Formats: sequence, structure tokens, C-alpha cells
Amino acid sequence: MSAEHPNTSSSSALEQEIRKLGENIGALLRAMWECEERKSIEREVISALENVNRTLTQATERVQAKRARIRNTITEVWETAHGPQIVREVELGLADTLHKINEALSQRTKSAPAYEAQPTTADEPPPAKPE
Repeated sequence: MSAEHPNTSSSSALEQEIRKLGENIGALLRAMWECEERKSIEREVISALENVNRTLTQATERVQAKRARIRNTITEVWETAHGPQIVREVELGLADTLHKINEALSQRTKSAPAYEAQPTTADEPPPAKPE
């Protein structure tokens, strides 16, 4: 039994020192966690991250706004180029042109004297039209 007693006391002392070491490390970590320097660094990191977040949010909003403006511009251009107003203007232009052609043809048929076309050879110029 006397052989066991020295081991028990040294083992007990070792356990006490390990326990004290754990308590001291815990106390040191708590002290470091509660120190003003760590809190100051934490505030700086939080502030920097908030600034990054704010900057990214603003940049994203600007990109989305530009994207919306571009989309609206493209839609307006498309609607203008293919819209009913352009089609209507083209139709009116064509109708006006056809009307003028029809009037001119109608006038020519009413006022133009009839004349006979004379057959010509390839070497002769065509006869002049009466005016």
C-alpha cells in the first residue's frame, strides 16, 4: 500500500495542476474576450462589414435601376418601330401615293388623244406622240 500512496499523491497533484491550468486558460480567454481592445476591434469589424453591405446594396440597386431603364428603353424603341402609329403612317403614305397615281392615270385616260402606234423596225426611232 505504501507503493500506491506516492503515485496517488503525485497523480492528485498532477490533476490539480491540470485543473488549475484549465481554469487559468478559461479565465485568460474570458479576460481577453471582455477586454476593451477586443471590443474595439469587434466594433471596427462590424462597422466595416456594415459599410461593405451598404455599398454592395447600393451598387446592386444602381445596377437593377439601370437594367430597368435599359429594358424600358428597348421596349419603347421596339414599340415605336413596330407600333400602330408607324404602321398607320406607312398605310396613309401608301394610300396617298396610290391615290395620286390613280388620279394621274385617270387624267391621262380622259384627256389623252388616242393615236395609233405605228410598227417600227429596230433601226427607226419610234414616232413622236402628239401633244
